[in-house]
Order: sequence, then C-alpha cells, then structure tokens
Amino acid sequence: MTNLLKPISIYFFGSLIWLTLATFLANGNAYIYFGMMLIWFLGILIMEIRQNKDLLSNDWHFLKSHKTKNIILIIIGFVLLQIVVSVSGDFFRQFVSEKNHFPTYSFPIDTWLGIFMNLVAGVISLIVAFFEEVAYRYELFYKQKNKGTITFIFLLLMSSFLFGVSHIYNFNGSILGTLSYALAGLVLGIFYMISKNIWVPIIIHGLFNSVALIAPIVILVFKITSLV
Repeated sequence: MTNLLKPISIYFFGSLIWLTLATFLANGNAYIYFGMMLIWFLGILIMEIRQNKDLLSNDWHFLKSHKTKNIILIIIGFVLLQIVVSVSGDFFRQFVSEKNHFPTYSFPIDTWLGIFMNLVAGVISLIVAFFEEVAYRYELFYKQKNKGTITFIFLLLMSSFLFGVSHIYNFNGSILGTLSYALAGLVLGIFYMISKNIWVPIIIHGLFNSVALIAPIVILVFKITSLV
C-alpha cells in the first residue's frame, strides 16, 4: 500500500494545495486563477502520459479493436453518470452553504478575450478529466487489482471518496456536499472494472466535462457568423 503514498501526495494533496494557493493569489482575478490551473494540470498531464504511456497506448488499441462494445459502455456510463450526479446532487445540496465562502470565477461572453478565456477554461476541464481518471481510477484503484478482493473494493471506495473531496471548493468547503461527486467517481470506477480499459472512464468523464467547452464554441460560432 506504500506505493499509494506518491499518487495521493501529488494528485490529491498536491492539487488541493495548488488550488488553495491559486485561490489565494488570484484574489478574485479569473485570469490569474485559470492561468495557474493550466500550469498545474498541464504539468500533471504530461507527467501522467510519460509514466503511463504503455497503458494508454495498449488500452487505446484495445478500445478500437472492441469498438462497438466500448461505445455502448461509454453511452450507458455517460447517461448513468448524469443521472447519479443530478439526483445525488439534489440531495447533498442541502449540506452546502448558500453563502459563497470562496470566490467564483467566470469570464464575460460578449468580448473576444472573454470567449477565448472561456475556451481555455473548457480545455482545462478536459485536461482535468484525463488527469483525474488516470490518477483516481488507475493509480489509486485499478493498478492495485491484484491485491485481493477486499483491498480492491476498499480502494474503489477510497479513491472515489478522495475524488469527491478533491472538488471541495465546488461545494463551498462542504465534505458532505462532495459526496455526489464521490458517487460519480464510484460510477466511473465500476465502468473501468467492467471495461478493463482506462479510456472508457476517460471518455465518459470528458463528455461530462465537455459542456464547459461546447458553450463557448457555440458562442464563438454565433459571434463569427454575426460578422459575416
């Protein structure tokens, strides 16, 4: 279990510390905040790809060779993830303070710079989806699949809980509020178990996060067409 110390230290505690630092230094400035997010998660992404390039390559080839099965799993997983987050989110929202204890960040959609920064934020969301699946679903869970059934189940629950808590700033510091995302992590972990392919939860999570990128793309298209 000592081999879990490094991913927990870097992916969980490291990311939370960086998020805290970014929130403090940005002091409400969205440009500084998202700039710091891009630096951290892009660095983590490059590190993960280098460390797990064989896994990613082999699973990608397997994904393509069993295309129909994996597409069906991705569709079912995406729909189920939406349902779980929506239903559990409605329940756990009661434990989240309505008062914002942390600054929220957004960009205007009526300027070119604002649209561009919203696109950057959307790209960061996709990078985060990739990072979180490799970190929480593989490094902290599936990589330990030969440790025994009880350990495997424990790691599924632990990695899902840590995944939820890593989003604590999304829920005004409420650990109970993060349980909806912990359940989302559980869903993603189960689909990894079923598919035995890291790309299945990566794509499901990426589709879930893609809303943050689709919206500014649509706005950009309308803005460009309005100039023609």
